[in-house]
Amino acid sequence: CAINSISAYSSSFVDIYDEKGNFPKEDMLNLWLFLNSSIGYLIRELNGRKNLGGGLLKAEATDLKDVPLYFNFDKVQDIKNIYEKLKNRQALPTIDEIDTEEHRRIDEIVFYFLGISKRRGEMIINYLKTKIFERIKKSKT
Repeated sequence: CAINSISAYSSSFVDIYDEKGNFPKEDMLNLWLFLNSSIGYLIRELNGRKNLGGGLLKAEATDLKDVPLYFNFDKVQDIKNIYEKLKNRQALPTIDEIDTEEHRRIDEIVFYFLGISKRRGEMIINYLKTKIFERIKKSKT
């Protein structure tokens, strides 16, 4: 998930537009945080469309419409710090991104907010990695 600060339209992503220009930056960062968490990734793996060939994954708005995506994590400064570290960095392949320090910090905030224990969080991350590997392997067979 990326914050599109130049208001460019994309042709292949799920976009959320703030047409009135009044969506608070803190709310945008909360949404960004959740969508970049392992749980956000896992929701896409489970609900996204995988029939695109080559192991590609796409989540359409209709695939996500019944999934709660917004939470007020009440960690504005922490989220801003993570966002500032990531906003100019090249995105890594998903499986590599999961193991970055920034992603671990994102998961820490989301898991804590949702009451997910460290052990259960590790299980979620391992399941996510399994789903990604299965999708990639399937695309090659």
